[in-house]
Amino acid sequence: MRFVLFILLHHRSNLINARISIKIFVFYSRQLQIVKWNDSAANQLTITNTWSTSFNLINPILTKIDIFTLHVTCDKIFIGNLIQLMLYLPKLTSLIVSSLALTHPRTLSTEDVEMLQEVSQNSRITHVKLKRVFDLPEIHFLLQLCPSIEYFEMNFKNKDVIIKVVRYILMKNVKYIPNLSTLCLRTDEPNSVMKELKRIIDLEQLCQNYTMEQIDDKIYLKYTR
Repeated sequence: MRFVLFILLHHRSNLINARISIKIFVFYSRQLQIVKWNDSAANQLTITNTWSTSFNLINPILTKIDIFTLHVTCDKIFIGNLIQLMLYLPKLTSLIVSSLALTHPRTLSTEDVEMLQEVSQNSRITHVKLKRVFDLPEIHFLLQLCPSIEYFEMNFKNKDVIIKVVRYILMKNVKYIPNLSTLCLRTDEPNSVMKELKRIIDLEQLCQNYTMEQIDDKIYLKYTR
């Protein structure tokens, strides 16, 4: 027997239908499905489209559920929205993002900056996956957002960006992200990328104790300080 509860929330001109059931948890905007929660998927909250609704409306519901994984599947999510959402998900341990809207980043408001600091200080996130890496600013933001990160998986299309990102992470690791010890780098050119990474790491002495392993199109870089 399935128990379903329908909740109607109204705030100014915004109207949201929230459906809660044992198996699925969905918020609807006026036109698009935006959020899904499935209690059989390790308490994962999935964002399928961006939206502009005030999070204060759904905060009372989110705080009643222990959500450990946030999966953002939409093409881009603005960093301010991501920060605000994560503020209401204090038990997150895993973050999966398709891509971040940092091509033309907007300036964070004072409130956004304060929320970012709060999320960062209280973050329990140890595993992060970014499915499309375009450039360094996205990496910088995620490392700032998740300072307790231990495992970072990234998908690349550009070999030069891989080198830039790995160099940045290894140089930043000691002070800002001391727990990060494994990078998973997905690329169409794993053989050439792995050789180039080894050359640069050794030449620039970015890391003394490390191993690299290729499995299919992924390179696993594990290191200690």
